[in-house]
Amino acid sequence: FYWKGSGGIGMASSKDLVNWKKYEGNPILVRDKNIPWESEGVFEPSVVFTGDEFGGEGAFLMWYGGNNKDGVMSIGLAKSKDSVTWVKDSANPVLKRSDVPSDFDGYTVEVHSVVKKNNGYIMAYEATDRIFPSRFSIGLASSPDGVTWKKNKNNPILEGGSVGSWDSMGAYHPSLLFERDVNMIFYVGLNNQYDHQIGVAEVRSFIFQ
Repeated sequence: FYWKGSGGIGMASSKDLVNWKKYEGNPILVRDKNIPWESEGVFEPSVVFTGDEFGGEGAFLMWYGGNNKDGVMSIGLAKSKDSVTWVKDSANPVLKRSDVPSDFDGYTVEVHSVVKKNNGYIMAYEATDRIFPSRFSIGLASSPDGVTWKKNKNNPILEGGSVGSWDSMGAYHPSLLFERDVNMIFYVGLNNQYDHQIGVAEVRSFIFQ
């Protein structure tokens, strides 16, 4: 669904996290076919409520993936007052692949997870250095405003396991959990049979230094 405009983002709401109702106006975010980096589709959002209970312009922030005609993915930002109507940021894409092809994110940056932390934002993102099949790795980036991102000097912070292991083809699809003194990252591991399993790792404090 990353291709030819078929990828879009919808919303659903729930009062108990069990029963969900899809928004009748879905999709709430679609590609712009005239913007090359997202011309093939948008997908895989990560949404943060900033704490603005009065509904300012950026009360809700959404980072989303976009795909170009060559299959190279980047990450953009959209803002909303009410979580329904979204405006894409003029600085998009806010996170792109490395300019150095041999870097772990030299081919593409994809699925991501963003959390608000210490008056800023932390993003975990998956990346590859070449077209699939390739080994996925996970990197971190930080931002004071959600627009300007600095990739962590310790990247990649999480890689796949050894040959024959449950995550031998890499670690990807990260999800961050930062609560008080707990810094965890849940991720999907992929083996050479394309089996998917979920793992968890601790994000040590030195990573942020």
